[in-house]
Amino acid sequence: MSSGLGPFRVSAISLGCMNPGMFEGKRGLDGSPEAITATLHGALKRLRTDHIDLYYLHRLDSRVPIEDSVGAFGRAKEMGLTGAIGLSEMSAATLRRAHAVHPIAAMLRSSSSDCRRSVAFRRPMKAMI
Repeated sequence: MSSGLGPFRVSAISLGCMNPGMFEGKRGLDGSPEAITATLHGALKRLRTDHIDLYYLHRLDSRVPIEDSVGAFGRAKEMGLTGAIGLSEMSAATLRRAHAVHPIAAMLRSSSSDCRRSVAFRRPMKAMI
């Protein structure tokens, strides 16, 4: 995708942030503000653009408070690097905590269409409405 965009500004880029890393010899996610910022700058460079319209945090790093992760997203928005902030795979309680730091514009519960039809999916989504 990055080479296809070239110098053109795409009117709507939605991109997610899921930072894999190694922690104590095990694979995991890095939701630290530093990792989020580095991932964002890398994506902007690869896409050859200066702005991502909708930037998602796709997975919660259990070692990093959601407030810290969303704070990094909010700072990126204040700098004009991103537009709206989205979250994926978060509970209603986590979404509330995140929204207290910065408004959350989009929420994805799962990328699986099978999951969207399940009762297990609909109950948590009701709590978010």
